[in-house]
Amino acid sequence: HLREAVLKDEVSAKDNSQLAFVGREAYESAGGTFKFDLFTDEGFLTEPALLERLTREKLHALAQQVAESEGWSWAEGRISAIKTWGEDAELYREMAEPEPEFTGDEQAEIARLKARFAALEAAFEEADADTDTDVMIAESDAVQADIERITELATIRSWPQAMRSTGGVMVSLRGGDVVYQRGIVLRASEATTAPAGDDNGDGTVTTTETAPKTKDKGLSAALITCLSAERTLAVMGALVENPTVALALHTHTMTVKVFGSRYAGSLLKTDLTPKRAELLTKAPTAEGSRADRQLGELHAQWEAKLPPEWNTDFT
Repeated sequence: HLREAVLKDEVSAKDNSQLAFVGREAYESAGGTFKFDLFTDEGFLTEPALLERLTREKLHALAQQVAESEGWSWAEGRISAIKTWGEDAELYREMAEPEPEFTGDEQAEIARLKARFAALEAAFEEADADTDTDVMIAESDAVQADIERITELATIRSWPQAMRSTGGVMVSLRGGDVVYQRGIVLRASEATTAPAGDDNGDGTVTTTETAPKTKDKGLSAALITCLSAERTLAVMGALVENPTVALALHTHTMTVKVFGSRYAGSLLKTDLTPKRAELLTKAPTAEGSRADRQLGELHAQWEAKLPPEWNTDFT
């Protein structure tokens, strides 16, 4: 474990979304350096705190540009998007996004794009083995991207000025992509808004002060994360004992992805990404639990059935 001990304070530069966003040159110009070994060409970041600061600063600059151009009252850049639970829920409130208001030209263009998309789908279904479907798929993706772009612009334009004057915009990173969250309200600003009061007609105003309510702290974000991870492990363990239900749930997930809306979401879904190790990190007390033992035993049983070199030879 010598290599881990040497590099314990460094962060890998390989596939690092923050480094890709800021740029290696900007990181090095600010004083950041890399450490290399025999096992990687990309190296390791020796100043991860510096990279995070540069990331926040660049995200904040983007947020300010959007706020100034669209008329939002404040702007902020942060590493991750605002969540609707935990500490974020105590600090921020998200306004309901307005429905997009399309112009006549935009409606006509979207109708044309949807017709083209339908034609491509029909052609794809009728294609034979000799047809180059890659071109169809690429055009379909481009058409869908154009529809989303027009819809996003129409939605941004639909935000009322009253909401812009009280709300802000938050810019963050998600998997290397820049995420814009508009219509974010600071709860602190709502709490400090003074009541207008009643005009008595004699030059005085009567206001009624309400005693502040004791804030219910509720569960901490860490505890909520731990409980959620334990619940997920329990559900995974229960599905192991009910293969019929597991198969039905997996079929449901695939059906929604194939036949449902692109943005369709459901609490009932399966995922083929290994989650057990990640969940145990969030809920260390669940290690060795009944569900954890079930999943570990099942993993070992199926791994024992795999042929030699299964991960390198598809045949």
